[in-house]
Amino acid sequence: MTRKHDRAFARRRGTSVAACALGLSLVVTGVQPVATPQAAPQASAQLLTEAEKSLVRYPDSTSVHYGETITVSPNVYALTVYPPTSYMLVDDANPGWGAEVNPKTGELSITPNPNAELPESDTIHVEFTFKDGSTKVVDAKISLMPAPVYVDQSDKVYWTGKEINLVDIRVNRAAYASRLEIDESSKLPEGVTATLRNFGNIKHIFLKGTPTETGTFTVKTQLVEGGSVVVGADGPLEQTFTITVKDSADLPAPVEENIVEDPAPVKPGESVDIDIPTENASSVEVTDLPEGLTYDSEKSKITGKPKASGKAKVEIITNDAKVITDTIDIQVEGSGDSTTPETTTSEPTTGATTPTSGKPTSATPTSGWVTTQPEPTTPISEEPTSTAKPTSGQDAPEPTTKPSTPGSSEQTSGWVTTQPEPTTPTSEEPTSTAKPTSGQPTSGQQTSEPSTPATTGKQTSGQGTSEPTTKPSTPGSSEPSPSQPTSATPTSGRLTTQPAPTTSAQPTTTKPTTTKPTTAKPAPSVDDFAWDRLTVQAGTTKVAVPARKPSQTVNVSVEGDAPEWLSVASDGQVVAEPDRDVKPGAYTVDVVSEAGERDTITVEVTAPVSDADRISDEEYKDTYVQAGKKQSSRRPIASIDRGGIEYKGQPLPAGTKFSTESAEGTVDKDTGVVTVKAPLRTPAGETITIPVDFTYPDGTKGRADAVFHVDAGAQNEAYKPAYQEGLGAQPGKTVVVPLLDGTFPVNKDGENAGQYALAPVYDDKGNELGTVKAYKGWDVSIDPDTGAIYAAAPEENPEPIEVPVRVLYSDGTVSDKDGEPTVFARIAALTGPSLAESSEPAGYGKPFFDADGNIRMFPRGSMPPGATFEQTGLTALPVEIDPATGAITVKVPEDAPVGANFDIPLKLTLPDGSVQEITVPVATQSEAANQVVSWRPVQVTEAGTPVTVAPSQAPAGATFALAASFDADGWQASVDPKTGAITAARNGDEEDPQAALIPVVVTFADGSQRVVEVPATTVRGTAALTRVEYPRVTINAGQIAILRPNVAGASFSLIKPIPGLRTKVDPDTGELTVTSYDGTVPGPRDIPVQVTFEDSSHTITSARVEVHTKTGKGTLAESIVLNDVTAVGRPDTTTQVTLPVPRAAAEYPFTLGEFDADGWEVSLDRTRGVLDIHVPASATGQVKEIPVNVLLADGSTTQLKVAVKVDGVAAGGSSQSENGSPKPSPWVWALAVLGLLGAAGKVLYDNRDNFQHFLERWM
Repeated sequence: MTRKHDRAFARRRGTSVAACALGLSLVVTGVQPVATPQAAPQASAQLLTEAEKSLVRYPDSTSVHYGETITVSPNVYALTVYPPTSYMLVDDANPGWGAEVNPKTGELSITPNPNAELPESDTIHVEFTFKDGSTKVVDAKISLMPAPVYVDQSDKVYWTGKEINLVDIRVNRAAYASRLEIDESSKLPEGVTATLRNFGNIKHIFLKGTPTETGTFTVKTQLVEGGSVVVGADGPLEQTFTITVKDSADLPAPVEENIVEDPAPVKPGESVDIDIPTENASSVEVTDLPEGLTYDSEKSKITGKPKASGKAKVEIITNDAKVITDTIDIQVEGSGDSTTPETTTSEPTTGATTPTSGKPTSATPTSGWVTTQPEPTTPISEEPTSTAKPTSGQDAPEPTTKPSTPGSSEQTSGWVTTQPEPTTPTSEEPTSTAKPTSGQPTSGQQTSEPSTPATTGKQTSGQGTSEPTTKPSTPGSSEPSPSQPTSATPTSGRLTTQPAPTTSAQPTTTKPTTTKPTTAKPAPSVDDFAWDRLTVQAGTTKVAVPARKPSQTVNVSVEGDAPEWLSVASDGQVVAEPDRDVKPGAYTVDVVSEAGERDTITVEVTAPVSDADRISDEEYKDTYVQAGKKQSSRRPIASIDRGGIEYKGQPLPAGTKFSTESAEGTVDKDTGVVTVKAPLRTPAGETITIPVDFTYPDGTKGRADAVFHVDAGAQNEAYKPAYQEGLGAQPGKTVVVPLLDGTFPVNKDGENAGQYALAPVYDDKGNELGTVKAYKGWDVSIDPDTGAIYAAAPEENPEPIEVPVRVLYSDGTVSDKDGEPTVFARIAALTGPSLAESSEPAGYGKPFFDADGNIRMFPRGSMPPGATFEQTGLTALPVEIDPATGAITVKVPEDAPVGANFDIPLKLTLPDGSVQEITVPVATQSEAANQVVSWRPVQVTEAGTPVTVAPSQAPAGATFALAASFDADGWQASVDPKTGAITAARNGDEEDPQAALIPVVVTFADGSQRVVEVPATTVRGTAALTRVEYPRVTINAGQIAILRPNVAGASFSLIKPIPGLRTKVDPDTGELTVTSYDGTVPGPRDIPVQVTFEDSSHTITSARVEVHTKTGKGTLAESIVLNDVTAVGRPDTTTQVTLPVPRAAAEYPFTLGEFDADGWEVSLDRTRGVLDIHVPASATGQVKEIPVNVLLADGSTTQLKVAVKVDGVAAGGSSQSENGSPKPSPWVWALAVLGLLGAAGKVLYDNRDNFQHFLERWM
C-alpha cells in the first residue's frame, strides 16, 4: 500500500517465466478454433468481444484508512492478451472515497475524506474500453479500516469581549456507543461554552461564546466508551490544545477591507446565502443583520429571507491579530426601509370552488373546534365536480359520489361533521366526497343535513386516482373514500367542516352508479397520543417524538401504507428521510395504538436545497497544450455540500449538462471534457480560457473556466535530460544520481515538469531482460517526479551499469527516438571504503560573535585537499559559506529576533565524490542564555488547597506563562504573567503522582524565551505545616560552609549532586556541609534537601550557596589579571602571535575587540588561539594595541592587549617566531661576534701584566 506522504518510486521489475507462460497460454486460448469437418448447424454463433474474453481485473480487496491514499492497478502486463485501451470511473461512486482513475493505465487512487461517513466496505466501478470498442464494468472492492480518526486541533488565541470563531472538535468513524468528552482537568475561559453532539459515528464538541478573562487554558478532549478512553492504533484517542485569551485593548485599529462581496438584490421572500471567510479567523462577529436573517456560526453563513434592506457589519480578527471590518449591503427589491411580510393565501376547505391541480392549501386549524357552513350555490353542470386538489403534480382523483342522509358524515383527523346547504342542481352527475382519515362518529356534535353530494377532500401527493363510486349514506354510518386530504387536517384539537356543493361549467350526462351501505367504526375510548406537523427538507433527515404520549408504555403501529422514506417506531418516534427527488408536499401516515386510538401523522416535505446552492468552487484543473496540437481537459470538479458537510474535489452530479459559447474550444455536453486545438503560432506561455456553463439536474446553473497553457514545440526536441557523471556506490551501498539542472523542463514554480520511468533493457535477440540481468544485480529505482535514480550495489563484486530512462513530457512526447532510449545514467562500482566512510564526520566548533555582531563558526580538525562545502537548504538568516575552508559567517541584522535557533544544512563533498551531510545548529544572542531565573520548590497539601510561590530570582521586564506541555494527572497550575508567581494545587486521587514538574515559559525583555521546570510536591501532616529553611551563605572557591536548618526532629537527605560542590547532610540534624573546589566557577547554587518528619510526611527545601572566587570576587573576570602580549612586526609582513590561554577560560575563549587602523589586517583563528597580524609597508616605527576579548568559564569577560611594535627593518630582514620573539638575521649574528671579540681584547689589554704572569707560571 502506498501512502500519500511516501516517496513515490516507479520500479521496473522483470517478467517472470511463469508470467510468460501464462501470457503464452492466453495467446493460444485466444485463437479461434478450426471447425471439424462436420455438418454445420443452421444457426451461427456470435464471436466473443475483447471485453468478454479479457481477464484484466483489479485485486480482490484493498483496505484503506481515513485520510490515507492508496493506489491499485489492474493486472495488465507486457504480454497481457486483450488489454484495455482506456479506463473511466463510473459515476455511481460515493464521492467520499475520493476515487480517481488514470484513463490510460487504469491505476485507481482512493483517498477517503476524513469528514465523510463511509460504509465499512464498498465497490468502485470502473468501465474498461477495449480495442474493438467493446466495454465492460470491473469492480474494485475496497474496505475502510474501522479505526476512529481525530480531526487535529491547533492552539487557539482569542480576545476578551470578542466572540470566538466556532471550534469544531470532531472524531470520525467512532463507535455509536462512544462519547466525545472534555476531560475534567480542562478549564474553558469564562464566557466560552461547550456543546456536545454524540449522535451517530461522528462525534462533535462545539466551542462557542465570548471570553471575558485573560489567561492560558488547557483543553483536553477524549473519546470514551464504557467509562474508559478508547485506545487506537497510536495510543489513547485524546487531544490536547491550549486557548490563550488576550486583552482586546492590545488589538490594533480595525482595517476596512472588502472581504465579502455584496449579494445581488433579492425579491421579498427570496432566500439569502452569504459565505463569511473564516478560515484564518480567530474571532467573527456579524451584527446589524436585517430582519429575517441570521448568522450560522457552524456553517459560517448568513442565511434567511430578509424582509427589508439593510447593511450587516462583519468584524473578523485573524489568527495574526489583524482586525478587519466590512459592511455587506443587502438589498430587497421594493422594500425601501420597510419590511415586506410573507403572505400565505389560504384555500378555503368548503364552499363553491374551482379545483386547481397540484397546489396544496393551507387551511389547517391548530386548536379548538371549527365549524364551516358555506352558502348554497346553484350548479349549472351535470358533470360531477370536486374541491379536492392533489398536493404535488398528481392526477386528480375520479369523483366518488355519495347521497348524504341525516346522520352520515365524512371526517378528517379528529372529529368532523359535514352539513351542506340544499342546492338546485342542473346536473344528474354525482359529485365526489373526500376521504376522512378516521371514521369516528360525532358525539354531541351537529350532524349533516340532506344535500346534493359535493366533494370536500383533497388528494395528497403520491396518491393515485380513484374510480367514481356512489354510496347511499344512512344515519350513523360513514365510509372513508380512497383519497387522502392534504389540508384541513388539524394538528391538535378537533375540527368540524361542512362542505358546500360546487359548480362546473361543463354539461355532462348522468352516469349510473351502485350504492354500498357502510357502518361506522366505534369511537376510541382514549386520546393519549398527539403529533405536531413535521416539516423536513428533501434530501435531509428529521426525527420527531410525539407531542403527547401516555405515561405508561403503549405501542403504536402504522396502519395501511406509508412512504418508504417515512417510518414510525413503536414508541411513536417518527423518522423522515426523503431523498432529494421526493416531491414537495404533505404526506400522511395512519397509526393505531394498542389501546385502539387512531391518529394521522402529517409530514410536510419542502423543496431541497438547489444544486447551485450546494455546489461551489467549480473548477477545471489546468491543462497544457502544444501549439498546433489538440488537447482535452480533465472533467470538472467542485465542492459539494451533503447534509451540512462539504466534500472537496468531487465530480459534478450525474445528469449535469455542459455547454460553451467559445469559438476556441468545444465541450462534451455529458462529461464536461473541454477540447482545444491551439493555433500553430500561439506564443509559448499564452493561455486559452474556455468558459463552460453547467446546468445541474434540478435546472440550476453553474460556471467555470477551463484554462489551457500553451507550450511551444515538442518538449522532446527542446530538452535533452542528462545525469551527473562520475557517481558510484560501494558494495551494498546506495547512490543517488540526479539530473543536471537545465537539462529538463520545469513549471512556473521551478519544479521538474517531466515524468520519468526506467526503460526496458533487451538482450541481443530482442528479449526483455529481468532486473537482475538488466542491472547486473543492482537494485535500481527512479523517482517519477524528479528523475533521480536510486541504485543499490550488490553486496559482492559490483560492476558498472548503464541505466536507460524514458521521459514523458507534459506535452505528451517521450524522450525515446524510434523506440530506443536516448537518456542514460552511468553508475560506477566503487571498491574500498570511501573517504566519507573512513573519516570522522565533520563538525563545527562553538559559534562566537565578532565585533559587528555576526556569528562566526569554523570546522573542527583539518579537511583533505579538494574538499568543498556547500549550503543545501534555506536558513532563517543570510549565511555565507567559504567553499574551500568551510568558514561560516551568519549576517545578523539589527532587527533579528533574539534567541532564535536554526540549523544550517551543509554538504561536504570529499575528493573521491563521497558526501557527508552536516547540520550546524546556530542561535542568536539572547538574555535567555545568560539571565538567571528560579523558584523555590512548590509544596502543596493533599487537601487540594492552592499554594502560590513567587520566583526567588527573576530579571526585570520578563513575563511568564505556563507551558502547554503541562499535563500532570491530578495537578492544576497557573502562572501570573507579570509576577511569575506559580499557583498550584493537587486535587487528584491516590493513583495520581505525588510530585510534578511545572514548566514555566519565561519571556525575557529582549523577546527570548526559556522553559524552567519548577518541582512541586505533595506534603502531608507536619510537612504541610512546617516551613523548612536554610540560611543563605557566600563562600569563596576552596572554602567550606556548614548550614543548619530551622527545624529539628526530622530526617534529611540530599536529592541530587550539585556541579562544582561537594555536599553532605547529617540525616538526623540536617546539618549541611558544603565544600567548594579550588576551580569551582563563581555563581549561585541551590541545593535541594528532602525533609521527612516523624509522621512520614515530607517536603523539599533548598539551601542557597553563592560561590565567589578564591580572592572573594563575584566573577572570574574580577579576579584574573591578564598580562598584555608584546610582539615585533615588520613592514609589509604578517606576524603570528600565539595567545596565552588563562586558567578557567571557556572553550575557544578569544574574540577580537574593536580595532581599526589603516592598512592593518588582523584575523583570529579561534580554534588554535593564533592571531595573524599583517603590518602595512608604511607602518615603520608605529606601535599598535590590538584588543582581544577573553571569555571565562563563568560567562564573564575580560580583555588583554597585543602590543605590536614595528621596527625599521624592511621585509626579509628577519622573521617572527610563533611566540612573538624575533629571529636575528646573519648580520646580527656577525655584529654580535665582533662585539664579543672586541670586549675580550679590551679585557686582555687591561690585564696584560696579570695575564703574562699567569702564562709564565703555567708554562
